[in-house]
Amino acid sequence: MFTKTTFDLFNVYMNDYEGNSTTQDEVYKLKIRCLETAKAIVERKLTYSIEENTINKKFINIYHIYIVLPAPASSITTLKVNENNIDVKKIIIDKNILYIDGFYDYKDLQIEIEYKTGWKEETLPTEILSTILSIATLLYIQSGKNIGITGLATGGELGFSRTFINYTNFDKYLTPLLGWII
Repeated sequence: MFTKTTFDLFNVYMNDYEGNSTTQDEVYKLKIRCLETAKAIVERKLTYSIEENTINKKFINIYHIYIVLPAPASSITTLKVNENNIDVKKIIIDKNILYIDGFYDYKDLQIEIEYKTGWKEETLPTEILSTILSIATLLYIQSGKNIGITGLATGGELGFSRTFINYTNFDKYLTPLLGWII
């Protein structure tokens, strides 16, 4: 999913321009692995893939006031309700919830749908991209052995000391995704 554009944005985000964006460069490979790992962490939190994909589903709807899809829909290709084609212009999409203009009870209706979910790299919502960049940056920093608890103490009258604590709980970095969790 990550192209040179995202790699360059990642470099700007980190203010670290090491790596020449060729697959032969070890720094480039490490940065791409950090981006891919961050993407996987984000997708686990969201419970769906963020990459653009076409999904075909057939199911009996269990809700009265809407149709619920397993992942947010970016567009609907076709929708059949009890074997009847629905004009896609009548469909209202709210992430993974669909409403049809003129319908009021969707319970126990047979739904057959083809829709697109996820995004292309250039259309990825800002909150999702920023979260990936934040977590990828933390992963990249950790690759320099900045993991765990370290300390420094000097003798003398002042007794100067410093402690560095690092952990890999990304929960606070995943907070911007709350609006995208279904």
